[in-house]
Amino acid sequence: DDGVVQCWGSQAALGQPLGSVPQIASVHSLVPARLLESRVGPTEVTVDGMFQGTGKLAAGTTLELTVTGRGGVPANVDAVMLNVAAVFPEGPGFLTVYPCGSDRPQASNVNYAPGDVVPNAVLARVGTNGKVCIFTLATTDVVADVIPFLGHEIDTAVLDLVVRRLRTHVPKRHWEAALRQGVPPAGGGTQ
Repeated sequence: DDGVVQCWGSQAALGQPLGSVPQIASVHSLVPARLLESRVGPTEVTVDGMFQGTGKLAAGTTLELTVTGRGGVPANVDAVMLNVAAVFPEGPGFLTVYPCGSDRPQASNVNYAPGDVVPNAVLARVGTNGKVCIFTLATTDVVADVIPFLGHEIDTAVLDLVVRRLRTHVPKRHWEAALRQGVPPAGGGTQ
């Protein structure tokens, strides 16, 4: 009722939201459309034949994926919701999705181990020339589907804040590390 969406994650059992998204723009739903399919095969296709069968992304590389003008995404959008998957990576690592033309953030959107198939929903700001960049740490196939997009009326400063709030990494990894080592975190208590 107040125009705020609460986002829950690994802390949900404690009743602590990971963040919230203020009502800042209209969300336009789409029929999901595959925009990236690096695998090769007769059924591994994209909505328009672009960015399909490109082969695995090499370790340490960045792919510039055109999202506007494809799969129903208009040219003047500020952000898209993508379902991004790492498929059978050759080593442990992560994918980072970010607006092309910007510095790559020190965050991950998809974390994977060798041989995994790991998808994740990613709210991505659209960058230069209607593109989002996808960085991979290890060699892997990558698949990306567009779901909805956010209209052009969005305040981009607020969008940057929302994207930072919705990053998919665990917000308190120091707790996990301390608990694995049998050391209670500073300040006592449990998470």
